[in-house]
Amino acid sequence: MFEENKTANNAAESTFEADSNTNDEKTQENLLVENDYLDCSTQGRIATLKKNLQAVYQKMEKFNEEVKFNIEKLKNQSSFDRDSVFADEILQAAAFAKIFDVNAFLDFKSDIQRQIIEKKIEKFVQEWQSAVKEKIGEIEERRRNLATQRIGIESKINSLKLFAADDVLNKLNPISGYSVSERGVEKIVGERLVEVCAEPIAIKGVLQNYEDDTIKLILSHMRQGKWKDIPAQPAEVISSRRDLVKLSAYGFPIADHNSLLAVEYLYKFKSAHLDKLPFAYTVPNCGWRKMFGQEFFIDPRRNCEILDDDGNTKKIIVDENNILVKSLKSVGTLAEWKKAYEIAKKSVIARITVAASVAPPLLELVGERNFVLYIHGKTKGGKTLSQSLGASAVGNEDLIITFDGTNNGLLAMAAETTDYPLFIDEKQASDKPLKEQFQRFIYSVGNGKGRSRANKDGSFKGIRKWKNITICNGETPLLDDNATGGSYTRLLQIHAPKTILSAGDCKTIRDIIKENYGVAFTIFLEEVLKYGKENLNKLFQDHCEAFQSWFTDTLSEYSRYLAVLTLADYFLNVALGENALKASADAIKTAKAFAAYFPTIEEVADAPREKDFVTDFIAQNQRCFVGATPLEIEQLPSIYGKFENNFIYVSVPVLKTACKNAGFDSQKVVADLVEDGFFVPDDKIPKGRKKPYPYVQKKIGTKMNCYRIPKEKISDD
Repeated sequence: MFEENKTANNAAESTFEADSNTNDEKTQENLLVENDYLDCSTQGRIATLKKNLQAVYQKMEKFNEEVKFNIEKLKNQSSFDRDSVFADEILQAAAFAKIFDVNAFLDFKSDIQRQIIEKKIEKFVQEWQSAVKEKIGEIEERRRNLATQRIGIESKINSLKLFAADDVLNKLNPISGYSVSERGVEKIVGERLVEVCAEPIAIKGVLQNYEDDTIKLILSHMRQGKWKDIPAQPAEVISSRRDLVKLSAYGFPIADHNSLLAVEYLYKFKSAHLDKLPFAYTVPNCGWRKMFGQEFFIDPRRNCEILDDDGNTKKIIVDENNILVKSLKSVGTLAEWKKAYEIAKKSVIARITVAASVAPPLLELVGERNFVLYIHGKTKGGKTLSQSLGASAVGNEDLIITFDGTNNGLLAMAAETTDYPLFIDEKQASDKPLKEQFQRFIYSVGNGKGRSRANKDGSFKGIRKWKNITICNGETPLLDDNATGGSYTRLLQIHAPKTILSAGDCKTIRDIIKENYGVAFTIFLEEVLKYGKENLNKLFQDHCEAFQSWFTDTLSEYSRYLAVLTLADYFLNVALGENALKASADAIKTAKAFAAYFPTIEEVADAPREKDFVTDFIAQNQRCFVGATPLEIEQLPSIYGKFENNFIYVSVPVLKTACKNAGFDSQKVVADLVEDGFFVPDDKIPKGRKKPYPYVQKKIGTKMNCYRIPKEKISDD
């Protein structure tokens, strides 16, 4: 008989067929279970299923009563002639007994053999048992149908209850033929449950890579009553037993022994729900993107949706493996973060650092190139705290890295943070303090692109590009005297005052941004987008022209960078609720104060620094110059050149070696100093040349090529 306990401890294939003898009743019940509840809330669907389940329980009770009635009927049978034992009601009673009370059946069979007078009694009994067997088939079918209905409905109720714990799964239907409960996922096979996995599992989303159209699935499993997603996996994972087992590293409840059943279940789950699961396109980076003819800014904290080519609204998200995504978190409140910013605004350096932190999205909109903002000065002056406050405007402190890495590593980070700031703290922390590394870094990060790369097969992989502002600090200048002027056009190197922020202000700000960060960037961005690209470009050009007319003794690039920072300062303060006119006036005032820290054109030009290098080299090595020392030529340790009349002659190979040792490009040094007039070239133009050689021949023991420098140039400079 059926168990009195009405929970689904046993299972059968979930067909939901009723045990009624009428097709109309069966059809009506199927409609209730399979269709009517689908448009209801989860609770409504469960309530409908429970009504259907109660109807099944009632039929099961009637069936149990029928079992008892028929067994008693068989036991009380007193007539044993052919017509009596082959009567339909006796055959049915015997069938019930054979299934549910075999002793009663055997007793009745013995009575037949004793009381019926037949010549071939054995054949008679065989015929009778065959007739009973047909009835047994009918009864078993009825019982299985009832069991199937019960286990199927109970399985759906259990599944719906578990699915209700998740917003995505709450909208899906349980998979027919499976039971999902606290015990995990079980497959309904006949009248038993076969374990698929020990925890409930499901597919919760579909991700399509916009660039290569590959598909990933978001898989989830329930642990301790909560659904837990694992990192998105390639779609083919659910088709491979071996790959599926590897997901156990994320806690997914799959092992070798159940992997085949799990593959089957997930395949059916995907097939049933693929068009109902949340769908999103993925892109490798945050920042500006162009998709389906639309341009937009992707930030994981913004709801980014676009219309695809079919006119459907699709969500766009950044690949979860992107390093930047993990740092773009919003914690705390804007009001609390603003308190820290208001304190920092008292310092021009700190205020500009925060502006630079939110400014990178503007570069693409106004067509400006990348640049580096480098603040250097004494320790404990507030440089690092200003940088931390800038980072807190965008995300958490994981955004800040150090110079302790290779040039390629730093440029890889620049590519990952495109359209966002790249924060680098403490130049002196590098374990490779090679001056050339920093110069290459400035050039590369300013150019906004890395090296050409190849795939393993030798095919072209592409060039990584980026748009960002690099914000870094240290105690010493980033570039040395041998750096070329091109480095300075990409670098705003600021020698900060001894104290940027007081120790008390630093502590207060630090305490605030520990609990409040990542809340300013998105409101700044919304303010910029609301202003519009065309209006923004006009405003940018107006600021560039004004700054170039005001700050004539600095590089023109500095005025353009300052215009970007000024716009960022303005939009940030407007986003924070400040009056637009006041925000504009304060931003201009801040820009003027910050421009006072800019190096002059002369300070960053190449020729003055190259002249200083050559002059210092001559002064430090006079003992090697004939005429600069009372020693005879034979007594000199080495011959570097000669002092004669109004000129100083410097050996070409000697100066070339000195340039190389000091990190200067000797060819550039010569070209710059000839153009400047510091080096006087040969008086004659050789045949076939358009200009004279930059050096002259001079006899200093033997003939040698020398650069000729007027003595007054040394004394004047």
